Amino acid sequence: MMIDSKRGEDELEVICKRLVPDKFKKGEKISYRAGSTGIIMLMTKDRYYVANIGDSRAVLSRNGKAIPLSTDHKP
Repeated sequence: MMIDSKRGEDELEVICKRLVPDKFKKGEKISYRAGSTGIIMLMTKDRYYVANIGDSRAVLSRNGKAIPLSTDHKP
């Protein structure tokens, strides 16, 4: 169901208000807070391919140090 439809907007508002009732101001349009993020990684024998979208990051921990595997998206 599309969030930008009236029905989708109404259903999203009900879910959000049940989960975090104090977080939303009265009359605030809930869909403005909606979004998606994701990371995918393809591993071959000798390479890693990483892609990300939205507010998500991929890092590899090597000997206790974080090594970035993705690049932040800038609007």
